[in-house]
Amino acid sequence: MSKILFLTSIYKYEDKGNLYTDLVDTLAAHGNSVVVMTPKERKYKAKEAIQQYGNIQCLSFRCLNFRGKVNIIEKGIATLTLGAQYKHSLKKYFRHDRFDVVIYATLPITYAPVVNYVKRRDGAISYLLQKDFFPQSAVDLELMRKDSILYHVFRCIEKELFACSDKIGVISPKNVQYLLEHNPQILPYKADYCPNSIVPSTDEKLRQSRQKKEAVRKKYGIPQDAVVFIYGGVISRAQGVEYIKRVFTEVKKEELNAAYFLLIGSGNGYDDLSRHIESLQADNIVVKPFMPKQSFDEILSASDVGLIFLDHRFTIANIPSRTLAHLDMGQPIVAATDAYTDYRELIEKHEIGLWCQSSRPAEMVDHMKRMINDREFRLRCGENARELLKKEFSTEVTYSVIKKATNIHEKNS
Repeated sequence: MSKILFLTSIYKYEDKGNLYTDLVDTLAAHGNSVVVMTPKERKYKAKEAIQQYGNIQCLSFRCLNFRGKVNIIEKGIATLTLGAQYKHSLKKYFRHDRFDVVIYATLPITYAPVVNYVKRRDGAISYLLQKDFFPQSAVDLELMRKDSILYHVFRCIEKELFACSDKIGVISPKNVQYLLEHNPQILPYKADYCPNSIVPSTDEKLRQSRQKKEAVRKKYGIPQDAVVFIYGGVISRAQGVEYIKRVFTEVKKEELNAAYFLLIGSGNGYDDLSRHIESLQADNIVVKPFMPKQSFDEILSASDVGLIFLDHRFTIANIPSRTLAHLDMGQPIVAATDAYTDYRELIEKHEIGLWCQSSRPAEMVDHMKRMINDREFRLRCGENARELLKKEFSTEVTYSVIKKATNIHEKNS
């Protein structure tokens, strides 16, 4: 059995179907002892606490506010000092524990102080789950200039994180290429393809969800006979809000009355998108704010097609994690993203949906029409999606990649 330290900015033990919760569950299911450390922002006024769930311990430690509508100065200080706060909390609560492996997921990118400390103290192997290439993502969205002091500060922090990582797992094959091309100091053996993953729902659970479809639609006022398209998640610049507005302007003009569109989430683009959809006065296009996971999962299970949006300016190969929920439900995907990512290849190779570049709203609407009108194609893509999740995006796949890189479980067996 290996002792694993897992560092993440987002974790709830009850929140199944989440990247990190499911991965921690899988680490524990293989007989490992896992300590999860996650920050709790001061605005929640929660006490620091350690909770025990079998062989999983979770410490929530207090930190400054760094998410949502936060004072920019506090956000900056919180982000820059988070790694040191992890280290402080580790020494406070786990000073007598010794870890074989430390796993940590971006964002944030400021884990180096705690990772270096655990490596020196315990001789632990370090594994970075590189989910987002920041600060480059901020440059792509024109939130930061590449010649700015801020960019160079965060780029130095990113390089320090790469340097302290024995292995770096990225979420697509193209990201392996990106990582090595833009960071020549990283030796090729350090780069891993380590996909986003969840624990797939059982076939029986999926069958039961589908049996409740009519009741769920009635509960939430969703038309029974409509082809329901759903987007769930962050609504911000990264998703290309201006493009999404153009898409639904086209949807309104085309009068796709056999469809029903639900956009559920939060973020700095929510109000703008909500106002635009309201101005369209289309009864079959609805924007709803973030809702509890249980309610969202109900609506998701009663939907037919998943929508994915990414801004066309990205130059890094994003693979949106919300894809996994649609695969799990056996739902096809209609996606509009940048042209750089290999998300297109994923969709088209496995025939799980349709893709277009997120600068072409009319093409996106054409894809929606096909999903509405070609039921056989829609169902086939959904079946392919479900099989793809089981085969390539289960946490067992991710676990095997990390195990191979770090000798998890085998180290002390």
